[in-house]
Amino acid sequence: MRITIAGAGIAGLASAIALANQGHEVTVHEQAQRIDAVGAGLQLGPNAVRALTSLGVWHRMDGASCAPSAVHLHDAATGSTRTRMPLGDSFASRFGAPYRVAHRGDLVAALQDTAASGSNIEVITGQRLSGLDLSDPAQPALTFNGRTITCDLAIGADGVRSTMRRTIAPGVQPRVTTDVLYRATCPVSALPGGLDPDEVHLWLGAGAHAVGYTVSGGKRFNIVVAAAGGTPVEGWNALATREQVLDAFPALC
Repeated sequence: MRITIAGAGIAGLASAIALANQGHEVTVHEQAQRIDAVGAGLQLGPNAVRALTSLGVWHRMDGASCAPSAVHLHDAATGSTRTRMPLGDSFASRFGAPYRVAHRGDLVAALQDTAASGSNIEVITGQRLSGLDLSDPAQPALTFNGRTITCDLAIGADGVRSTMRRTIAPGVQPRVTTDVLYRATCPVSALPGGLDPDEVHLWLGAGAHAVGYTVSGGKRFNIVVAAAGGTPVEGWNALATREQVLDAFPALC
């Protein structure tokens, strides 16, 4: 089959690799001019590791990911330990694969390198999807940069504001919530004393929580604060002040 995928993020590239492994000819169209290593941290459970292994991607991710020794839950107000769940070999034996943490950019790079090494995958950047015609369901027609192509199967992996979704499910739009995520990374060397970088840390508070863990092969520490009742902002990269992040945990201020 000739398969066209809109979007070269994690879903688009993983789908392309899986389909190409089955012998299909796959073309991936990405609206960005280049696929950059952007994003933040990811937690990869055993199911994700198994999926990446089956795709032939995991050997490219193994060295870039980190193997935490435990998941450590703290009380956000006092800093005291609520519980600590050891990981390591016993966890991997129980679930058949390890638990890892990594930077999203490293995963996209591993998927991109795997896709580039296959003969059945072509990734074309700078291609914005503007239309999908399903008048002939057996030959969907997609318009990229004013040029229409047909294929045997079309897959939409073009993000939360998907152009393809608007045709397949008209009227369905992203729903804005008041839940806000603040994220940042810092060098591991900048961490305060007493914070073990080999653990995944969660600080649980009323209406908010924070999580932190190492990424980029152990060089950087990824921090995310999730807060309810925040002010929604369009886009993924709006800057926040220190005061805004601290306000997510009012009991600490």
